[in-house]
Amino acid sequence: MLDTSWAAARFLIGRAQQRIRAVFAGDPESGALTLEWIIIAAAIAIAAVGAVAFFAVEVTKYTNQLP
Repeated sequence: MLDTSWAAARFLIGRAQQRIRAVFAGDPESGALTLEWIIIAAAIAIAAVGAVAFFAVEVTKYTNQLP
């Protein structure tokens, strides 16, 4: 029986390899799509860091009020 986590890992590795091959294939459309995903991922990462900073300040503010 195939372990599901191993199957999931192999699937993700295969998808990453497929995207890397598409970037280096020389097709201009594949590069544009990859650039779009990089920009989207960067925006999500920036939003996540901002949320962590905001919630850290808020949690600290409320924990300082505890007796």
